[in-house]
Amino acid sequence: MKILFARHGESQANLLHEISNRGLKHPLTQKGREQASLLAQKLQDRSIARIYSGPVLRAIETTVIVANHLCVEYEVTEALREYDLGELEGRSDEKTWELWQELFDDWTKYQRWEKRAPGGENFHDVQRRFVHFIDRLIRQYQGTEASLLCIGHGVYIGSCCHWY
Repeated sequence: MKILFARHGESQANLLHEISNRGLKHPLTQKGREQASLLAQKLQDRSIARIYSGPVLRAIETTVIVANHLCVEYEVTEALREYDLGELEGRSDEKTWELWQELFDDWTKYQRWEKRAPGGENFHDVQRRFVHFIDRLIRQYQGTEASLLCIGHGVYIGSCCHWY
């Protein structure tokens, strides 16, 4: 079994520089759709058995493009949802991005796992979700040659992959 991770394509939230870690608000841009198609082409020979997607629109749209190209079924799962930033959601001001950077540094540089944005998740909340999901995949596909693709978010994937 192999588990591959990929980030969603560029979305409108990226262009607006807006915190958008919930819901179905910001679709992929044309560039994001092209990035998803390119990902699908690169994975053409990897024999992907199933795709798992985070529940945010940009991840779902990326997943649908890749799944359609590869003729593979997909599943949307809360386990791959980007971490919840609580009161920062929907904001794009400079102070918000300073708070985002502070939280990112707390988790990635200083191992201050309990830190969270007001009303958001801490590192342990996200880790619990992710580890439970990966453990389920391991139990389900252990001993097989299956290649699984998980499409989510850059910071989330980069942080979570260190747990295994």
